[in-house]
Amino acid sequence: MGLFHGREEEEEYNNEDFCFEDIIVDEPPADPDLEIYEDEFEMEPYLDGVRESLPKREEAFRPVYAIGIAVGLLVILITVVVLIWVALHREQKGQETNLPTSTPVVEMQTTDESKDAEAPDTNLQSEAPEQSGEDGKPDEDGQPDEDEQTDDTVAQGEEAVSFTVEPTAPISGGADMEFVELTESVTALDAAYIHTVPDTQDVSYIVAQIVNGQTVTRTGMNEATGWSRIDYNGEPAYIITSYLTTDLTYQPLIEEGANRLTTQDGNIVLFADCDDMLEATETVKLRTEPSTAAGNETVYARINQGVTVHRTGVSPDSGWSRVEYGGETVYVVTAYMQGVED
Repeated sequence: MGLFHGREEEEEYNNEDFCFEDIIVDEPPADPDLEIYEDEFEMEPYLDGVRESLPKREEAFRPVYAIGIAVGLLVILITVVVLIWVALHREQKGQETNLPTSTPVVEMQTTDESKDAEAPDTNLQSEAPEQSGEDGKPDEDGQPDEDEQTDDTVAQGEEAVSFTVEPTAPISGGADMEFVELTESVTALDAAYIHTVPDTQDVSYIVAQIVNGQTVTRTGMNEATGWSRIDYNGEPAYIITSYLTTDLTYQPLIEEGANRLTTQDGNIVLFADCDDMLEATETVKLRTEPSTAAGNETVYARINQGVTVHRTGVSPDSGWSRVEYGGETVYVVTAYMQGVED
């Protein structure tokens, strides 16, 4: 606040125009004790002292952190090991419980682009033979009555012989093929493929294989075409009649050789001897075994359309032919070949 000095000035102010120059404002005198000059007080030494008085942060890594991390990693490692062990144990246990009592058949697939055969897949379990008398009860000697044996049954008491394959394939047909209805258990004389259609010309119809000792239920038979209808997983399927027997105790004489081969995936392929010439109808593979399960590993050569080879064996049931090529015995899918007329 300002004060007006002198009475005369007050009257002059009241009588004349206002002028800033005529005003003198009194300000309170500065207190010399409160004045602080920068050159008399330096802040840096003071701040340095404050910094030194503050507690220093620990830079060293605390051992408790290392222990926690180590324990966590150990728990993770143990968990992974346990999970791996459980998975392997379950897989091994599943394989042990699912093992069939007879020769297993593993799925076979074509692994390359060229034409070749599709092979079967099966996991049939052996069933215990059931023998019954006329009254439907088991006979005392556990053997079937003589009048229960059909034409395809091998008589008991005879010396076991190896099963001989007929080189002629049965008459192919479709799902509308007629069958005489019946219900009986049958087994393979040696090994027999199961077809979804009564046709041996197309190997893609093969879905499984049964071997001697494994039983299926035959629900129909067509003697004219040579096919039997069976129940396969609740669906109708077909097997060549000459490969079956109702004598569930029959055991063949097994002789591995040129006419009976076991492939890498466990399938049994039976051949009948023959002597003729075949001509490739398109580019086709020749394999070292009658199977496509191993992919290119078993491919011996490829022959183009029109190339002829000498056939020495045929397997109507599996759809393979045994031929000679380059001095070696190899195998080719019969559907990709045709006979050469003399």
